[in-house]
Amino acid sequence: MKLEELTNLYTAPGFDCLEQIKRAATGELSLYMVIKEDIAIFYDYVELTPTQDGQDEVLAIAEKASTVYYSRGDVLPLDILALEELWLHKKLDAEKLASAFPSNEASLRFNSISRPYVVGLDDVYANTKELKGQKSDVSGRGEDAYTQAIRLAIECLGVTTASEELFKWVRIQTEDFNSDHHCIQDIDCEGDELIPYEAAKAKDFVLTSDNKPVTKKTFREQCSRIKRKMK
Repeated sequence: MKLEELTNLYTAPGFDCLEQIKRAATGELSLYMVIKEDIAIFYDYVELTPTQDGQDEVLAIAEKASTVYYSRGDVLPLDILALEELWLHKKLDAEKLASAFPSNEASLRFNSISRPYVVGLDDVYANTKELKGQKSDVSGRGEDAYTQAIRLAIECLGVTTASEELFKWVRIQTEDFNSDHHCIQDIDCEGDELIPYEAAKAKDFVLTSDNKPVTKKTFREQCSRIKRKMK
């Protein structure tokens, strides 16, 4: 699969990234990740022997006996285990990266990566042709819920309002269970995976929109884009 044949699920309008990952984990479609930077994957060599209880026992290990190199832009398929981990935890890091870089050889086991690396929801891609053949997960809406909410916040507070104040407006609306704005019902600003906006770093998740986590950086960039269009 080539990069130009893929669509980023995280930014694809009308599609729920987590819902698509869930479907892929059951074998309904294939999903991919795109390597973000040049990396090397190190594998240990292991010798296994079956025991009486049917389990494999490790006889010997040679650490980092094999290395596989990937370049920025390389496309790799996501297997079932990686998809399940992404659906449950929203990202693959540390030892969970083993599911993203499995070895085809039984004698090789994932050891580590040459540099800090995380596979997140924004790294998940689908075949563009397959995606076009599907119905939208968010029927009747061309924009994500949080994008609609930002637009409403700007209309209420003005185009010169800082993104932090726009987020505060959105958060207050989510606390109003009787909000007149339908999009607010699909936004959550509180949760175990979310960091308060004021304390969040650029890559921290600050809200979920249509069950899809949104980083502080993405929220701010979307605020800027909408402001430019509304001026």
